[in-house]
Amino acid sequence: MIAWLDVHAAQLAIGLSMLLALGALGLWLHREPARRHAWVECVLAASLVCAAGLLVPLRRPLQPAATATTATVTAEGDLRAHPAQSIAPIDVDPAPERAMPAASVGFVLGAGLIALRLLVGAFLLARLVRRADPLASLVDERGVRIISSGHARRPFCAGTRRFGVIVVPRTLTNDEWTDEREAVIAHERAHLVAGHGRARLMAALVAPLLFWNPLYWLLVTRMRADAELCADDAAARVLGKPRYARALLNLVERLPAQPMQPLLPVIGALAPARTLFERLESLMSRPHSLDLTPPARSRAVSVALVLLATSLVNVACGTTDSDRVRGAAPTNAFDEPMALSFETLDLEGTDLEKALNSGVRTSAMFPSRVAGFDGQRVSMEGYMIPLSFDGEQVSEFILCRDILECCFGGAPKWGHWVHARADGVSTAELQQVIGRVHVDGDFDLVHPKEWQSSDVAEGVYQLRRWSVLPSEL
Repeated sequence: MIAWLDVHAAQLAIGLSMLLALGALGLWLHREPARRHAWVECVLAASLVCAAGLLVPLRRPLQPAATATTATVTAEGDLRAHPAQSIAPIDVDPAPERAMPAASVGFVLGAGLIALRLLVGAFLLARLVRRADPLASLVDERGVRIISSGHARRPFCAGTRRFGVIVVPRTLTNDEWTDEREAVIAHERAHLVAGHGRARLMAALVAPLLFWNPLYWLLVTRMRADAELCADDAAARVLGKPRYARALLNLVERLPAQPMQPLLPVIGALAPARTLFERLESLMSRPHSLDLTPPARSRAVSVALVLLATSLVNVACGTTDSDRVRGAAPTNAFDEPMALSFETLDLEGTDLEKALNSGVRTSAMFPSRVAGFDGQRVSMEGYMIPLSFDGEQVSEFILCRDILECCFGGAPKWGHWVHARADGVSTAELQQVIGRVHVDGDFDLVHPKEWQSSDVAEGVYQLRRWSVLPSEL
């Protein structure tokens, strides 16, 4: 996960930030609270689609193909042109494998904590609803359940207009709380009818993905504030402004102060965007009621703009085919082999080498400078150690960085040798390959977890369809 984020984190961050910036711009363009709320809900839903689209490797016209990075070839790995054809050297980044980036680690930890909080909230909400008592005297014709619970500290709602639930503290079921109970039920019912529960759930679901971005918190806080304004206005139409305002003020005075409801993460609530007194002041000072039903044309325009923005962001910042393996270097127009040196293949100091030396199975990956050559036609120079031959015909060998390191100095280090495997189509004359040789072949990476047997002689680097010629020293 960390390695994957190290490759794609910048594309995700830039792409999603561009989409959220469009959402913030839309807040300024929309004047009505209901339209702003619908706009933010559309942007949050699009962020999930955009994130998924950014990760799908496609050929995107606004992104160039991956370019090769450079490598300095030392005197030992100095490559010369093949006698029969010229070799196009490729530059590969010789930088050592990077340490685990702090930003990626921080994102994973933060997303994990947010996701854990959501799961805990979902569990607490389900348990509270299961243990609550239905209010038989209060029936909602739209299918919304109205229940009372002694564990609820404040009234709230969750779900949609057809599969929603309104939770009322058990204190409000007494006869002396009739006005307050009607006020809060009208307010929560307005949330469900307007679809605010769906939007809050969407905000909670994208929180693990966008929690690091200030624009996300700006949009969600504004969305909550607008939802409360719309619900206040709808409830005031049912009960009348004076009665509704008086009931809420009485509710605040009579209910004891309690900490924030622990279920807030799962129902999409954040820190209160506006205090109750600010909401009531706004309600009483407005000469006209709010427009609570955005026209279909406005919704269609919002959806079209967000879809267009999502497509543009996806084309500009999404991953391409060449990003499947970071650092992959394309072959040239003539499909000539790429020059590959043992300095590039060196695994010294990497997590993979440490695991191989310890004899443990590991998920450590190859350095990016090596991964780019996987499956490519390469050209190398080194010393041949025959493994299998019939008479003068060699069918399998090891290509070593240094002849003294293998036969006379013990086992070579990981990354200092390549296994030219027997493939039934490649052979070499033994008398032609004594000493330093020049080898062309198809280069494959073989992770230890992919080894077919415990025999490590096959190694992590392999060549197939190879050909050998003496090196021109």
